[in-house]
Amino acid sequence: MTLTTAAGAQHAPIVGPRPSQVLAVAAQGPLRQPLAIDSVRRDIRPTHWKKGALIGGITIGLGLALSAMAWCNADSPCGEGAVPFSFLAGGAVGGLIGALIGGQFPKEEDP
Repeated sequence: MTLTTAAGAQHAPIVGPRPSQVLAVAAQGPLRQPLAIDSVRRDIRPTHWKKGALIGGITIGLGLALSAMAWCNADSPCGEGAVPFSFLAGGAVGGLIGALIGGQFPKEEDP
């Protein structure tokens, strides 16, 4: 004995999950190949992104810290944290820019 309501009797039963149509199309035919997602060899060459990040971070960080030191003398209301904050913020921005630029230059192969 099953208990159903009038609304439940009007709906079709819920069907379970079906296999993906994308994978089903690839698996058909005479030239069928197994699905190999990670079979491609990664060819990522080493670059100078670390050197670029270091050079850019130090250069921009020191430049902004010296600028903050010149602008925020004892008479201005900049606060005591202006120089360290500008060094850290400039270092982060300069490091990111330097890493992006240094990443464009591949390292030479050692013989």
